[in-house]
Amino acid sequence: MANKLKKVFAQYINKTKDQHELLLHVLNTLIREKVRVQRASNPNVNNENVIINVFDLRKQAKYHNIHSIDQFLKSDEFEKHFIWDKAQDIIASNHNNIYDS
Repeated sequence: MANKLKKVFAQYINKTKDQHELLLHVLNTLIREKVRVQRASNPNVNNENVIINVFDLRKQAKYHNIHSIDQFLKSDEFEKHFIWDKAQDIIASNHNNIYDS
């Protein structure tokens, strides 16, 4: 019975994992783009702390047919690299290695 349940729910577990990986990629892309624009307008700007509006991530998620990002924003993968400020609805990153690649 346990194996049957694992098989039934495996697709949902894998789907969530795949969505989190895609959202992490999308978020890193948003950060890289913001850093690129900041550096183009002011090469001396400090890009250590990058702020992304959650609205922008939600918009990109919907483009990729992901309708909720709440689980991702609470996930370990997200919290390793980012901080979600719920009050301001922004995502902060202070890890240069994410967007310097």
